[in-house]
Amino acid sequence: MNKLKVAVSMIHGKTIWGYIFLEDNCRAQDLLNDERKFIPLNILRDDRGIKTQDEYKIMMIHKDSIMTLEEL
Repeated sequence: MNKLKVAVSMIHGKTIWGYIFLEDNCRAQDLLNDERKFIPLNILRDDRGIKTQDEYKIMMIHKDSIMTLEEL
């Protein structure tokens, strides 16, 4: 399992920075195009600059609410 740092821009304008988890030999594109409706994101901070105190804070994001996902 690999961890990839990303910025996720949501359709409502919010941006969230964090990590997604990918299987070996899997790309972010593969994760976005698979059959799952939600992806887990280990949140680092949001667009207000708020950092999480808990490194294990996970948010489940519905793929239909993602406008862009950028690898950092």
